[in-house]
Amino acid sequence: GTTIADFEQGLPEGWTGTGDFATLAPVVAGRANGPVGLAGWDGVGLLSTFNVPDGSYDAPTGKLTSPEFVLDARYINFKIGGGDHTADPLTQLQLVVDGEVVRTMSGGWSEALRQAHWDVGDLMGRTAQIRVVDQNAGGFGYLMVDSIEMNDALPVAPTVFEDWEVQGPPPGWIASGDFAGSNGQGPIGTSDGGGFGSDVGRLLDTFYWGDEAVGALTSDAFTISEDWINVRMGGGGHTGAEGTTVDLIVDGEVVRQATGAFSGVLDWTSWDVSEFAGQEAQIRINDASSSASWGHLFVDRIEFSQEAFRPTELSPTAISLIVDGERVATASGDFSEVLEWKGWDVSQWAGKEARLEILDANTGSWGHLNLDQITFADSLYPSSAELANWLDYGADHYATISWHNLPEGSRPMLTSWMNNWDYAASIPTGDFRGAMTLPREYSLREVDGEIRVVQTPVAELQALRREHFTAENLTLAGEALNGPLSGKALEIVAVFDAAAASADEFGVKLRVGAGEETLVGYDVAAGEAFVDRTNSGFLPSEAFAARHGARSRSWRTARSSSTSSSTPPRWNSSPMTASGPSPTRSSPMRKASGSSSTPREARSISSISTSGGFPRTKASRSRRNSTAARRAMTCWSRSRVPSPG
Repeated sequence: GTTIADFEQGLPEGWTGTGDFATLAPVVAGRANGPVGLAGWDGVGLLSTFNVPDGSYDAPTGKLTSPEFVLDARYINFKIGGGDHTADPLTQLQLVVDGEVVRTMSGGWSEALRQAHWDVGDLMGRTAQIRVVDQNAGGFGYLMVDSIEMNDALPVAPTVFEDWEVQGPPPGWIASGDFAGSNGQGPIGTSDGGGFGSDVGRLLDTFYWGDEAVGALTSDAFTISEDWINVRMGGGGHTGAEGTTVDLIVDGEVVRQATGAFSGVLDWTSWDVSEFAGQEAQIRINDASSSASWGHLFVDRIEFSQEAFRPTELSPTAISLIVDGERVATASGDFSEVLEWKGWDVSQWAGKEARLEILDANTGSWGHLNLDQITFADSLYPSSAELANWLDYGADHYATISWHNLPEGSRPMLTSWMNNWDYAASIPTGDFRGAMTLPREYSLREVDGEIRVVQTPVAELQALRREHFTAENLTLAGEALNGPLSGKALEIVAVFDAAAASADEFGVKLRVGAGEETLVGYDVAAGEAFVDRTNSGFLPSEAFAARHGARSRSWRTARSSSTSSSTPPRWNSSPMTASGPSPTRSSPMRKASGSSSTPREARSISSISTSGGFPRTKASRSRRNSTAARRAMTCWSRSRVPSPG
């Protein structure tokens, strides 16, 4: 199709305004100064006559008119919301041909934009203009428009599987547990969703008669015919046997799962279900949590679509790189007036023309951006975080506790909270929101002529060791080494000879299977020990599902032996200590299950040993995976470019 206006770069060239809009272009980004329930726009920008200028709310009036264009497609598709004033004073989108208004559309009394269109097949070849009219200064005296395009096809609208827009128990769903009727209540029904935004009519709220109510609603069977299932939900983020989840079931197995983020804000989860095309499935809304802390779910719209739900961008402050009209890289501040280096690897766009966009679309707290010194270079400049001498390189080592005024001869020790505020409410570790790290003893040591702080797990942990397995002088060549290990907690000590081969990475995989694994390894080129949780099972937060590394200058200068020790006190965390000047790293993880990957480059292992016996506590419950085949540990190595032979 042909884009008439997407408002991503402000008001398009050639548009003119009258009234209050003669000097003020009412194009905003996200909720910069839009109505509270604003939703449904595309990308960053949209046209909104609400609150322009800031503080004027419904009062501004005027018209905005596009330059002329030729109607060369059957449909004009657009998104629209706002007032539905169809008589003077108007709030209306108009199509004007030869000075006459030939098509109109108003906002539908909604703060959320909806998809709409005009059929202009009878006007093909004529010259036209788009006009936005806001003559109303009263309630809902504004109009919002986005994504105006000409196309020979209508937008493919998702198929709504369920939107709960009925009173009472929803048809097509079978209730079980308390939801079938208990505590003097009938079967669970739908609830008013007015408090969740203007685009929510009714929804399912499993709070029912209280958080202690548990049960499930299971849909009738349906055939998967689209590539994506999109679910809008909120509420508790519990997983495991006492989870609050929405499940996709195929052949009796849960193949996709979503949960809330311990929030009353509704958000979208998208499942790629293309691999199950043509198969019968069911959706189950499962509330097995009786916890008084978010022991319930809110489920709104469930839809089948050819694409994942595309979230809108809310009031950004950012600098972006634009190539071929697309934002390909973006960076923002860190809610600080201290300038920090940020960088992009742009090698994939070498030789292409590009431009930089500096966007400030936020009028709230930290609604500004400070920029200085934009340079082109052959390498990324390290940030202050990378240059710092960290006590612990892990993403989950917060609020460290140490002790002072110790008796003479006592060892300095510390422990920390395993959590991170980037995802504190969305970590997949059962009912708790973090545990304490292993206690460590810390001391000073001279490394490469510098005094560094080093840490070691306290010696008392060795008393927890039980039976053990040891292997020495092994080489990884062609397939992974799978240890004969089981149990909920293991101490793994592995010594890899980095000088014996040319692999780029090597290390240990924990809880391996079915496409899931947690990597604890070493990147030779970067001189970096790391914990990689990208594929660590069910991950409700992208910030949690990341690779976290610890670099050392001395590691980068020599291909010497590297030693790593993983000593998890519970089965869903992987603290790691490494030899050399680097401190430890702490990292909760998800257990995984199924098959392991195959290495592509040999790596010599001088020795590897493991012992079990750490007790599991009630607080360490984690989501169970139904797949039985599961490996506690696998050793691996790989090269980014396979070596000859």
